[in-house]
Amino acid sequence: MKLASQIVTLFLMMIQSSAMAQTDSMLFFKKYELGTIYLSGNGYIKNSQSFKLRNLSNEFNFTVQGLEAYRAYQADRKKFIVTYSIGVGLFLGGLLYSRDQFNPNVVLATSMASLVPLSFSFHFAIRSQNRLSKAIWIRNRDVLLTK
Repeated sequence: MKLASQIVTLFLMMIQSSAMAQTDSMLFFKKYELGTIYLSGNGYIKNSQSFKLRNLSNEFNFTVQGLEAYRAYQADRKKFIVTYSIGVGLFLGGLLYSRDQFNPNVVLATSMASLVPLSFSFHFAIRSQNRLSKAIWIRNRDVLLTK
């Protein structure tokens, strides 16, 4: 009789544990669906709604590490824009300078000089995208780890 009581108790504990695990899984999945974000085109998706990328900074208010990574992304993005503009400006400046009296040496020199900032700009573009991905990953991790 005592053994039967222990078996029934053990069986009920297993059922309760299984039910709690399913409830925890369902809560985790709901939190994942409602709280995490991902990039899509020129914006991001959260809770099946599309938002503009310029609103993304609001999503990092609660995570210090994510906010740091997002700010690093913004800094690299600005460096990309500046170096890209310098490279294009050098190239176009050389073409415009020699427009009236074509001088192949000036065109060649400014074209070659424009390659330096343009190559840096591509470096900053790639690094900024990597940092944005990392910032979103950290943010999503922190969403799932908070209660």
